[in-house]
Amino acid sequence: MKKIGLVLSGGGVRGFAHIGILYNLQWLNIPVNIISATSIGAVIAAAYSAGITIDKIKNAAEMLSIFKVINPVIPYYGLSGFKKVREWFNKIGIPRDFKDLKIPLVVCVTNLSERKPEYFNNGDLWEVLCASIAMPGLFYPVKFGNKIYVDGGITMNLPVSIIKGESDFVIAVDVNYSGRKYPDLENTYQIIYESLTLMVSRNTVYERESADFIVDVSFEGIGFLDFKKINQVIISGYKDTYAKIKELKKILEEKSYVQDRGLGPLFISPLS
Repeated sequence: MKKIGLVLSGGGVRGFAHIGILYNLQWLNIPVNIISATSIGAVIAAAYSAGITIDKIKNAAEMLSIFKVINPVIPYYGLSGFKKVREWFNKIGIPRDFKDLKIPLVVCVTNLSERKPEYFNNGDLWEVLCASIAMPGLFYPVKFGNKIYVDGGITMNLPVSIIKGESDFVIAVDVNYSGRKYPDLENTYQIIYESLTLMVSRNTVYERESADFIVDVSFEGIGFLDFKKINQVIISGYKDTYAKIKELKKILEEKSYVQDRGLGPLFISPLS
């Protein structure tokens, strides 16, 4: 059987668009055999890989606010710990260990001690996810042994190459498409995030070229902490990529990677 790989980029709140895109893949009966992801993309990927329904992921995401993610602490190099993040993982049903996932998942984090991306596919899933979303200045870093880890998007925001050898066809979803209009830089965290996005854009170019199919999502005026716009982002991911995913299915059918089985299961309700 041909294996289809899926790559989900980081992107702050924009990354919740992955929920709408996963809906389209499921609705159009496009199977996913392995996933690699970074930052918020890794969180969405973990939930999907665990077999949690799209509706439940969407509903849990829409309940989030900045106050439900950030819990101010006074560490020596960060703003927030991960207590509320772990509570959300538990509430939605993301398992503690990679081995309990139904779809193999590779999560990218940045090994700050060695200045390089590092990939995890086993062990404590929650801790790896926390490391992958640990944006400097927002969350404090995560330590594994004597090494310090931060947001995976800093060194690899679209980890295509890592699953290229495990997949016959790789779909990459980039929610940081450069064609979008950038929001006003109104606060410190927006400036930090946009600076990091600019810094990692070069490694993304190579990874995009390695993918077999790219799904770009462009947003206007969506900041990385615009939690009030999560529903808007999810619906945009759904509506704005449906035609592109239909094009993808046609390509996969021509390659005999998937069969034309019509639309997905009836229990999938339209996103709104």
